[in-house]
Amino acid sequence: MLKSQLFWIFFISVLTLYGQNLVPNGGFEHVHKEAYSMMDSGHEFGRAVKNWETPNLASTDLVGKRFRTPKFKPIPAHSGNNMAGLVIHGDFWSEYVKVKLKDTLQIGAEYYVEFWTAYCRDYHKDNQPRFLNPYFGALVDNNFFIKTDKVINKKPHVFSPNPVELIPNEWVKITGKFKATTEATHLYIGQFFDPTVNNPILMGYYYIDDVRLERFSDVSTVFTPKESAPDGLNNIYFETDKYDLIGRSFETLDKIVLYLERNPSLTIKIFGHTDNEGEFYHNQELSDNRAKSVYNYLVNKGINPKRLTSKGFGSNQPIATNNTEIGRQENRRVEFLASNALVSNTSLDNMNVAESDLVYIFSSENNSPTLTQKQKIGQFHTWTCNTNQTKRRPDKIAQKQLSEFIKKDATPYLLNRTTNEQIVIFNDSQEHPQTRAYFTSLLQDFYNQGFRNLGIEGLGYLDKSMNERGYPSINSGDRTDEPIYGEMLRVALNIGFKVFPYQAKPEEITKAKNIVKRSPTLSKDEHNVGLSAKYWAQAMNINRHLQQNSGEKILIYAHQQHHREQDIEGVRFMGAWLKQFTKINPFTIEQAQMNERCFDNEYPLYYTANVSSPTIFARDQKVLIMAEQDSYSNEAKSSYDLQIYHPRTTYNNRRPTWMNPLNDKKIKTINLDKYQMKLPCLVMAYYENEDTEIAIPADIKEAKNGDRSPTLLLKEGNYTLILRDRDKRKKLDISVP
Repeated sequence: MLKSQLFWIFFISVLTLYGQNLVPNGGFEHVHKEAYSMMDSGHEFGRAVKNWETPNLASTDLVGKRFRTPKFKPIPAHSGNNMAGLVIHGDFWSEYVKVKLKDTLQIGAEYYVEFWTAYCRDYHKDNQPRFLNPYFGALVDNNFFIKTDKVINKKPHVFSPNPVELIPNEWVKITGKFKATTEATHLYIGQFFDPTVNNPILMGYYYIDDVRLERFSDVSTVFTPKESAPDGLNNIYFETDKYDLIGRSFETLDKIVLYLERNPSLTIKIFGHTDNEGEFYHNQELSDNRAKSVYNYLVNKGINPKRLTSKGFGSNQPIATNNTEIGRQENRRVEFLASNALVSNTSLDNMNVAESDLVYIFSSENNSPTLTQKQKIGQFHTWTCNTNQTKRRPDKIAQKQLSEFIKKDATPYLLNRTTNEQIVIFNDSQEHPQTRAYFTSLLQDFYNQGFRNLGIEGLGYLDKSMNERGYPSINSGDRTDEPIYGEMLRVALNIGFKVFPYQAKPEEITKAKNIVKRSPTLSKDEHNVGLSAKYWAQAMNINRHLQQNSGEKILIYAHQQHHREQDIEGVRFMGAWLKQFTKINPFTIEQAQMNERCFDNEYPLYYTANVSSPTIFARDQKVLIMAEQDSYSNEAKSSYDLQIYHPRTTYNNRRPTWMNPLNDKKIKTINLDKYQMKLPCLVMAYYENEDTEIAIPADIKEAKNGDRSPTLLLKEGNYTLILRDRDKRKKLDISVP
């Protein structure tokens, strides 16, 4: 028993070494005394900074907020307040920093080192370019002290392999990995030198900050998506001169079935081919029938026939000679081509991109004028256009409106109002993901109130297994592959909601147009008729679900203002139609209009409100709702029961705080240098029990513009991390404790 306990104590202690910074006081923040000027000796530096020393007599500096010198004006530290300053004058004068590590390095173990450096041009007052060389870096060794101020003749373990030009006063990160060959106890940083190598010494004054050394082994694997696509697709066999499938073909065909089930948006073209023996017309008919046999097999396995087409080419497209039996056998084949709006003419067994690559693309490749694609890759800084706006005076009319109401926390107020409601409708703003995050935070409360059904306008009809699977896929809907939207659906499914689509199908809209045109109060404009018909069909689909689940409570999550209860511009919206069909007055909550915009004068009532959390304005039984002017009827109308004011976006670790409304997520920083990934790089975290080929990431961030340490916001648990730059992709398992 004691041996077992000792083993686990040892095992846990070893694990803690991974990811732990073995450099104490790596940012030079802990000091014995502050420095006011350049230092006169290395001993003075060691007496000023906790844990740090110098390995020679040269006078390394501690540079902080109170540091002053006529030689130059210090730049801000890379982080915190302090940094080290090194003067390098050549082989006759070179300064270093030295620190004893928290733990002795283990021979054979792999380690990762990083530190930040910046070049101070003002020190020498010249404009000569400075280039990092392979001897300016970090060295691990045992404790030594050289009684000289000259350059140290050793080769560092970590350095910049390329001669990177240093831009004055801009921080550059130097990183590298090595395998320990000695039980080193100390880390040294500075300009080292080998007199036998023709390497110029880096002259000048350099800042050093945020030093890190940790035990690290890169367990990520380079992979291509074709590993998860079905292979062996040519293994489909028929009796000679017949189109009956042979049993050994079923294994291959079942792979196709599985692949199509996992990728509901893909369609398949089935092409049949024969050799050149026999009559041309017979071969054409035979190839048609063979392709049709495969088509029928897939349909009988549950694949929607609308996703399949079949065609025979006879002997017109040989891939081998018809002069040998082996060649003729290769020509007697069935081919599969996958296609959808984004993938065309791609053989499944030669797929070299994942379907998710077509959803989550680099921002530089995005030509979409909307914000949706940017949000899919974690770019939520959508309102930076406000930063340079001149601050406007508060709108007096808006102030007067607000003075008549009391600011209230939206959550308890609306939950109190919805307790006895049967139908509650929220709306989504495509450009404001915080609407989805807020709705997610309410789902458990609604479930506790007895709601069990959740209708989502953004869902499509192809993904029929989402409720059983327990999570949405990138094929589940037209907007739902945005991670905030995906998390909303995932949370609903985990709580126990039955999630259903109610989007209007084309044939339903066509039918509804004839009904809408008969309404004397609605616009006869063709475009408006189409809108009213779409909303009619949506409401009818919800009504059917309500009838099938008689007496149950239903939540609806609609696009934009589709849940309006009033006709606007001669158009009747889903909310109004639903009230008409069900004879139930739905409780409608608007949360898109009172949200941030680029220009204050777009919504003066919102910008005057100045809220710090989701808020409503109410007094007694009256709620403040912005009226909409209807030019069709020349009336001002309020189309909702409640209107939520969302706060302006604030950020924590470069992620919007509204991303974590339940405070159940933690920041996970991903160091791309450890995995040798280039920029731009998509960083995607998937829940461990979800298929990374089709799942929506739990969080995603495009790292670019020098962001080598992107942050993800994740719940506690285990994840598969996928890193993708333009050249390669890697995956590895990570955990959030």
